[in-house]
Amino acid sequence: MRRRGFVALGALVTALAGCTTLTNDTQWTVLEPSRTTLQAGSEQRFRIDWTVDPGPDASPRIEGYVYNLTSYPVERARVLVDAFDHSGAVVGQRLFWLVGTLPTGGSLYFDLPAPAADRYQVTLWDFNVAPRGP
Repeated sequence: MRRRGFVALGALVTALAGCTTLTNDTQWTVLEPSRTTLQAGSEQRFRIDWTVDPGPDASPRIEGYVYNLTSYPVERARVLVDAFDHSGAVVGQRLFWLVGTLPTGGSLYFDLPAPAADRYQVTLWDFNVAPRGP
């Protein structure tokens, strides 16, 4: 099943003093209140292309690319995946870190296991603008 999502986000610059470890250990849960992003309104800055395919054990896997259409590199980006049942209710959400810096005009690959669901949605949750040179 091929899905295309387009997401754009305003720049979020945060100081993460002392916070250098990024992990993807989070479990599937439902955020309260349910959200799709911490930032809204910039659909032209990022594009997410993704698919849901069976993994080696036949369970669903979501894989794809996040494309940076901005004029600045991005780091510490998190992607949110929503899983929905047949009625449209959110049955699971998971935040995960993109590995590496997302360069201007570049892309980063992601791949993660997903719970069984009728449909999914993938959005960019948040990010930091990466420093530029010296």
